[in-house]
Amino acid sequence: MNSLPEGREISAVITELKRVRSKVRFDACAILVSGDAQFGMMRVFEVQGEQFFRLIRTFRIAAEAEAWLTSQQSLAAREQAADT
Repeated sequence: MNSLPEGREISAVITELKRVRSKVRFDACAILVSGDAQFGMMRVFEVQGEQFFRLIRTFRIAAEAEAWLTSQQSLAAREQAADT
């Protein structure tokens, strides 16, 4: 993220997620931000959007976001293997 979203933009994303909910299941979502205000807004989005993702988390450091996504991918693969 490079700019600060407005509340109406976050609401529009939530509305779209609700629309596609029956067709799509989202897994892990990492949001990368650069500033404090963005971090706060995306934390609000996390709360509003958590019902649409298995996990959602906001990061300020790209390497941390990438490591988290990798760990979530590994966890999901292990869970899928255990289910079969």
